Amino acid sequence: MAEDQMGLVRESFGQALTIKDILTASVIGAFVSTFGTLVGLYLKDVLAVRSFERWKARQTLIGIYRRYRMPIFFAAEELSGRLHSIAKSESPAKGYSVQLLKTQTKRDPTALAGEHYKQYRFVSHVYRLCSFLAWLEMYRRDIGNLDVDALDRNHRLESCLENVRSAIADGWVNSHADIDTWRDCLIFREELRAIGFQMAEDQKDLTILDFGSFSEVLQSDPNGDASARWFYQAALFFDDLQPNKDFRIVRMRLLVVMLTDLMEVLEPGRLPPTYIKTALEWFDDIDRATGGKEWRRAGDKDAVKERLRRATRV
Repeated sequence: MAEDQMGLVRESFGQALTIKDILTASVIGAFVSTFGTLVGLYLKDVLAVRSFERWKARQTLIGIYRRYRMPIFFAAEELSGRLHSIAKSESPAKGYSVQLLKTQTKRDPTALAGEHYKQYRFVSHVYRLCSFLAWLEMYRRDIGNLDVDALDRNHRLESCLENVRSAIADGWVNSHADIDTWRDCLIFREELRAIGFQMAEDQKDLTILDFGSFSEVLQSDPNGDASARWFYQAALFFDDLQPNKDFRIVRMRLLVVMLTDLMEVLEPGRLPPTYIKTALEWFDDIDRATGGKEWRRAGDKDAVKERLRRATRV
């Protein structure tokens, strides 16, 4: 009898341990299941979403780069070519000033170099600069708040564009001790954007203001008091260039160098070697032309020279 009772106690105690083990295992199982579910939700709703957003941003950057690569290249090529033709001589051609905007000229039937040609040529100078700025503004609009450093190609492009802006907008590029005796014309960064915005305003997708319409706007407001205010600011960059102590000529040479670098980044190997060699020669002369090394302060100018050197070895 006593043995039967002890057996029942042992059996009951064994059953109690089994239930406890089962409950413990159930709790652990529930915890593991819940933890796994939470991890799965985190991977799905957080990491996966972030990864997708990064991928989408990268694809957007790639699309924008491809969209504007050739328009910016061609605009830079046209502007650089014109600046080179102006700045290659120590004595720039005379007679090209904003006064031409106020002159009513008649086109010569033979289109020879008369007053009409000078007026056309001067307006063309201004138009090429404004056109380039238009493509930069359109590119910047599409980039918006995207991180351009996310892709090397966009980062290099933005670095090149900043070098171009610095050549036009920064007064400290002129390091000469007698800076007050030099002629100059700065177009500040917000003004550069204003010019680009006006060139692209009300235009259809990937188009800018045409040369004819631009000429009408500029010549209808030759003093820059109304609709041509920003275009007139660009015109002053080319106004009555002088052979001596005119820092705009130095800026033009610096722009040729930076625009050449920009084009090489956009389309490697497309520029003629002689074009790049000229840019390198002007690069080596910029310290003397600017009166020091301050012009190197903004951006990585050593990278510019290295890219141009590599291009000559290809």
